[in-house]
Amino acid sequence: ILETPVMVGSELTLTWSAAPGGIYRVQQRPQVVGSSWTDVEGDVIAGEYTASKTLTVSEAAGFYRVMGFAP
Repeated sequence: ILETPVMVGSELTLTWSAAPGGIYRVQQRPQVVGSSWTDVEGDVIAGEYTASKTLTVSEAAGFYRVMGFAP
C-alpha cells in the first residue's frame, strides 16, 4: 500500500507497506499511458514493515510506481 507522497521543495518521498527483507524498485514515466516505465536508480531493501525512497524531481509532472521482489 502506497501512502500519500510527500513533496518538499524538489524532493518527493514515497512511503509504502513492505515485508522486512523485501526488495523494492521505484519506476517512473512522464505520462500515465503511452510511455514505458524507467527504473529509478537504487533498489530499496526494507528493514521494517514500511519502506521509503526520496527522489529529486523536476517541475515536470511524472508518475511513479513501486515494484516488489522476493528476497
